[in-house]
Amino acid sequence: MFFLKRSLILCITIYFSFVLILPAYSYTEVTDYLCELAVKYYEKGDYPQALHEFKKVLIVNPGNKMAQEYIELISQIDSSESDPAETSEVEQVPEVAVPQNRQEAIDAALSGIENKPRSSGPYSAQDLVISPGRPEFAKVSSPKFLALDEGLKDIRSPVEIEKDKTIILIGENITRYLETVPNIVRIEKLNENEIAVKGFDYGYTYVHVWDNNTRWSIEFLCVPPKPEGLTLAEELRQSAESAGAFKFRYSLDWSTFETGPHTNDLKRTSYSWNHWLTLTGQTPYGDLDSQVSVRTVQETTDLTYFTLGLEKGRLGPFNDFSLRGFDYFPGISNLAFSSPSLRGLMLKSPVFEKKADYTLFWGREGGGKYAGLSPGLGDIRDSFLEGVNINLSPVPKQLWSLSAFRGHGKDRAEDLNPYGYDLKWEQAFINWKTGYEVAYDSQKLAHLFTASYSLPNFKISTELRDTAKAFRTMTGGGWRAGEIGALTNMAYKPTDKLEINSRLDVFQDRLYPNPNNDDRINEDFSVEANYVFDQWSSLRADYSLQNELGRLSPIRYHNAGLGFYHTFDWFRRINTYLTYRHQDSKNFSTHSNDFINEKLVAGMRMEIISSLYYYANKEMNWLNARLSGVHSRPNAFETGLDWNKQIFNSPFYGNFRLVYRDEEDADSPISLLSGEDYWEGYAEIAYRPKPGFEAYCSGRIRHILPDDTALAKRVDASVYAGLRYTWDTGVHWNPIGTIQGCAFKDYNYDGLKQLDEPTVEGIKVFLGKDRSRVTEISGEYRFTKVRAKKAFLSLDTTTIPAGFVLTTPANQEVMISQAGVVEVNFGLASRTEISGIIFEDTNDNGKFDGKDKGLKGAEIVLGDGAKQITNESGRYTFSKAKVGNHTLKLDLNSLPSNYIPAVPIVKEIELSEGSTYIHNIPLKKLQE
Repeated sequence: MFFLKRSLILCITIYFSFVLILPAYSYTEVTDYLCELAVKYYEKGDYPQALHEFKKVLIVNPGNKMAQEYIELISQIDSSESDPAETSEVEQVPEVAVPQNRQEAIDAALSGIENKPRSSGPYSAQDLVISPGRPEFAKVSSPKFLALDEGLKDIRSPVEIEKDKTIILIGENITRYLETVPNIVRIEKLNENEIAVKGFDYGYTYVHVWDNNTRWSIEFLCVPPKPEGLTLAEELRQSAESAGAFKFRYSLDWSTFETGPHTNDLKRTSYSWNHWLTLTGQTPYGDLDSQVSVRTVQETTDLTYFTLGLEKGRLGPFNDFSLRGFDYFPGISNLAFSSPSLRGLMLKSPVFEKKADYTLFWGREGGGKYAGLSPGLGDIRDSFLEGVNINLSPVPKQLWSLSAFRGHGKDRAEDLNPYGYDLKWEQAFINWKTGYEVAYDSQKLAHLFTASYSLPNFKISTELRDTAKAFRTMTGGGWRAGEIGALTNMAYKPTDKLEINSRLDVFQDRLYPNPNNDDRINEDFSVEANYVFDQWSSLRADYSLQNELGRLSPIRYHNAGLGFYHTFDWFRRINTYLTYRHQDSKNFSTHSNDFINEKLVAGMRMEIISSLYYYANKEMNWLNARLSGVHSRPNAFETGLDWNKQIFNSPFYGNFRLVYRDEEDADSPISLLSGEDYWEGYAEIAYRPKPGFEAYCSGRIRHILPDDTALAKRVDASVYAGLRYTWDTGVHWNPIGTIQGCAFKDYNYDGLKQLDEPTVEGIKVFLGKDRSRVTEISGEYRFTKVRAKKAFLSLDTTTIPAGFVLTTPANQEVMISQAGVVEVNFGLASRTEISGIIFEDTNDNGKFDGKDKGLKGAEIVLGDGAKQITNESGRYTFSKAKVGNHTLKLDLNSLPSNYIPAVPIVKEIELSEGSTYIHNIPLKKLQE
């Protein structure tokens, strides 16, 4: 035993030693290798490439002294070599800011600060020209295989690898490999000659591979997955072609139910057909929506539903309104109105820039049958409802709602009032939301006050209600008529594992009160808690109390339960549960129904083979009838098989179920079970060859064996069948309008064209799939006779000039109105600007660094007369500079008397499109 303990301790020590040492070794190896590579470039005089590699060292180890010293040395060398008197073709390496932490280093590297700028004219050590584009970063498709041979030098660098895609590197006896930036790619050795490189996270990294030939270095760029098939622009164009066509949908449902003592002696007790016809499509005036339902029940056929509507309506200056006729639901629900089914006309429309909306309606109450279209098939009721509802949001998070209704007709119920009114107010602020509603039925009032408070893991809400016992809505009994009370709901999630919900309703029933005590209070309370141990186990506890002693039939009912749920991951995954429940019911007006019951339920479910599941559960009750004192033990056992899956790769889908249930000792007068045993079989087959089409047929048969021998055995059988079909007619009825606009230089990046922002010619704009226009000299484009409700415009990004980026979406969706003109502009932002810093050069090195101080208030003048004043940091910017030659001049009168410039005050520059010219001016402070 002692030997085993010592061996175990030794193994643990060796394991942790390797765990701790190995990352440090890998970390050091990466840093040393990159430094070695960078020094070689430096010794060859290739300073830009050396700088590129040293900055990668800082990504791996931001505190590497060697890399920091070489970066500073390279900056000084380039500064000394960049003399204005020398040739203007010398390339300038920008000053490098040493990252202070790893994230800063990564952000800097990925933002491209290592890009070599291209000069557009002479510049000094204080000048820097940043130009768009980097040809060596041209995109290439991700190859599936990459051979490590002489052909590797012809591969464009970096090699793009899509996230979650793999590239196989093939060499000769690969001995080892190294990734310089962790977690950009994942590498796996497949065999002695192949390794798999898989994209893992976005960014750049080098992969170094050693084989029999040499050490190979490949730079990878992990990019987002590229879309397969059509691009977004192509999908939009194609969708524009098919959108708006009229679509016809047909649905058929047939069912029959039969019962009898034997399967060969069944009699039909129920039979029905239901046909649904729908026609939808887009018109110049809105979206058409129509439905017709014809139903046969037993031997009666009725046209049970018909509606015709216009959604998102457009007519002249009116937009987004909804107009519906024939059968409809008003969609208004408040204390005074419960939104019944009507036959008539309804209009809903927003007003005041959608800060308000109103609904007007009129209709006949009919119970779902439109008898006017089916003479003799239904009764016409002489009962009508009409009304108006107005919603207003004068300020954000505030809502006012006012409704007025009228009911009339000789068939209208006599206890209903002719008029009803409702007023509602809601206000939200920070985490609170409160509201008040009052309804008046011409005689009585109903009140409702609500309030809620919400936090990310806690929410509580309450409502106070007071409804007169004689209060009536426009269609029937009042909402909780006669009650005065308070309801509170609470949800609390203290941890990710625990969740608690509770509800408490305390009220007095004045409509049907307890005859012995009119003022008796009723309490309904429930609480539920769920605790998740892990992905396999959870615990649930709940308790409810229905203590309604103030009712006409007073009752008190306790129900408490505890359940444990666990999944066993053995040879099969088995879901199990065990629950216990205590029930205590007492009816103070009918004591024969009083009982106490203890219930225990256990069950399991598991997959036998592919999608075929077996389940079983057992329920046991210990029931005590209080009045008679009879004890019984009703129990039940249920087991079965079910399967639901697509049948192979065919368009057929199956759903089958076989169930057996056995109930015992369920003959007690207050038994909680039915006392029936049965076998049940169910089968369904569905045919779905393509989207928009489905045919199905299902059947269920149940053989019932009552425990009571006085009851006859019976068989219940039901059959269902149906069809769903959608037909795209291809017929369009679209408005005809005009789309026009321009491409412009968006100086302020707001996406809106200003008067001083010039247009850009030569930009290609697509309309739909085939039509396109190129912006003219004026920068404008125009599409006439555009026939569509919704059109998709997409800008061809390959025609955007270098150095520009979009400030508006490249793909835009616009709505076309009949004979209307829609304007869509595309904003292009360019970094064509001149900027710099005027500063006190405290260390006389001619460069702005951490020890120098910017000078506020200095004025610099552009040749065209534009002026800029330096800010707190000494920075100035001409953000709207034009392309071409410029003269920059420092106004000496704007400098303090003890400062003189260390460089000429006049600078001639040449500015190209999309470039940023940086001109810093060092100052010397005179001794006083």
